[in-house]
Amino acid sequence: MHHLLHDLATFVAANSCLMLEVSQQEIIPLEIRHLSVICNEADHLKNIRCASKLRSFIFLFGRRKIAKVSNKMILSMKSLRSLDISSSRITKVPKSVGLLKHLRYLNLSYTLVKELPNTICNLFNLQTLLLLHCNRLQKLPNNLRKLINLRHLNICGCNLLSELPHGIGELRSLKTLPVFIVGKVTGGSIADLRNLDLHGELTIKNLRNVRGNVGCAKLASLKEKRHIQSLNLAWNDLDDATARENADCIAEGLQPNSELKKLAIKNYMGSKLPNWLMNSYLANLVELSLIRCQRCVQLPSLEKLHSLQVLVIDGMDATMYFCNDSAQSSGTADFVTLKKLSLKGMPNLLGWSSRERRVRFPYLKELKIHDAPRLINLPDLPSIECLEIDFCNDELLTSSTKITSLLSFIVSGFEDLIHLPHGLLRNKTRLLSLEIRNCQKLRSFSGELKSLCFLQSLCISNCPEITSFSELEGLKSLNSLSINWCDDLISLPEGPEVLKSLRYFSLANCGNITALPDAMQHLTCLHTLHIWSCSNLVSLPDWFGNLSALREMELWYCENLLSLPESMKCLTGLQFLSIWGCPLLETHLGKDTGADWPKIKHVPFIKINGPYIQTLDGKYLSIELR
Repeated sequence: MHHLLHDLATFVAANSCLMLEVSQQEIIPLEIRHLSVICNEADHLKNIRCASKLRSFIFLFGRRKIAKVSNKMILSMKSLRSLDISSSRITKVPKSVGLLKHLRYLNLSYTLVKELPNTICNLFNLQTLLLLHCNRLQKLPNNLRKLINLRHLNICGCNLLSELPHGIGELRSLKTLPVFIVGKVTGGSIADLRNLDLHGELTIKNLRNVRGNVGCAKLASLKEKRHIQSLNLAWNDLDDATARENADCIAEGLQPNSELKKLAIKNYMGSKLPNWLMNSYLANLVELSLIRCQRCVQLPSLEKLHSLQVLVIDGMDATMYFCNDSAQSSGTADFVTLKKLSLKGMPNLLGWSSRERRVRFPYLKELKIHDAPRLINLPDLPSIECLEIDFCNDELLTSSTKITSLLSFIVSGFEDLIHLPHGLLRNKTRLLSLEIRNCQKLRSFSGELKSLCFLQSLCISNCPEITSFSELEGLKSLNSLSINWCDDLISLPEGPEVLKSLRYFSLANCGNITALPDAMQHLTCLHTLHIWSCSNLVSLPDWFGNLSALREMELWYCENLLSLPESMKCLTGLQFLSIWGCPLLETHLGKDTGADWPKIKHVPFIKINGPYIQTLDGKYLSIELR
């Protein structure tokens, strides 16, 4: 909000709204209806007085220090309609909350509460109850069904909750219930969903607890819920024979409305996906995720889902082919709407079509393939811009040489690769970002980098046999370079024209580097420099002061670094300096007393081993985020 509008709003609301910083006893003016509190000490809360006509109360800054809300304070606000004590450290909700008979909105999200008092079920006017990420919450009150006006109940992130209370289906006013947990015996059953007209997103967890046949699952009436846009069906992680036998029937009975936009199926133990997914019933589906459906051999007929844009397949061990080919399948399989595709954990994936059909993704922009060791070729990808190939067959990487449209390319996990395949990068002249990581035997880039004249970002990580980066000399547009875990690296690029556009440089875990190359002094655009865990680096060069654009610098875990150069004084634009785990250097950096302190005292923000030892008055940290 513009400051003038803020001032106007403050003026207009002056008689009804108040933001208060509580440090001593505070008298709340009688006309105040809406109060937000900045409270830095828990004891200060008891100083709030005369709040009987308040309609809304919210904690702002300092809430992490609030571990208790007293009954006395709650009882002083009996007209309250809205109470927000989210992100505080309270472990118990006062029973007196149940006396706030006018309360419509209660937010306890991100607190440490383990259970809610039964008195909360007396809040007959409550419309919204938010319990997001209450990680210690183990149980909801048994009489929650008495909250007949409740419209919104959110328990996302309450991972210790194993069930919802019985009778949750009696909350006929409920419109949003993002998570429904099927109980074993005493908790809510799948049938509790029948009469709820839910909107938006619905996750049904613990489907293993649904016992019976198709009819039992149909009691949820998901097909009738026209306002559900996103559905997540989650079985338990644990597998057993009985649940495996029932899984097919249960999934079949959970048929959603045909207008569904987003569907995820997780930990499914059945041998085949439900019929309503295998055909074109979900013609409006935009996003589909199939996670750990380990026994399913066939994928749906994805080319028939004419609205599908995002597809994620993860942990489908038994699947051998991407296309669901039949005896009548012929010609080209076109996935014309798909924009993003992720394939992960598919150890038996052999190819795209069992009938050797041509498979095309004419408008696919992003493709990620991880841990598919038997897949050896890519389909037609005329529009692909982002490609990630991770822990796959070398032949799959080679098949990407024909792609010319890439903007971002990630190559990872090719443990036996010694040289980059011939022609891998030469056709990728549009490439802006390249990452090569976890290639344990890679020794050289085979001259492939020289053609990347528009490359802006390069990351090389965990390639321990790389010894030099001489090929970087031609990367005129590079502005971000990260080199990490290259244990045998002994030299960096030399030459006055090398990497002159570089703005960000990170060098980490390269134990054989003993000195920074002289060519670095010509990096007049360098804005951010991170040097981490270079244990043999003893000193920084005298020319260091030539890095006139430097704004941020980190030196971490360089155990043998002895001192800083005198030229550090010339880095007048340096705003932030962090030094951590450099014991020999730290002995010279005592504030106002260390031998090297005069070299850095002009830097506004300095951290040594964590805490700031200097934050100059009147200075504001304004370092650009990469």
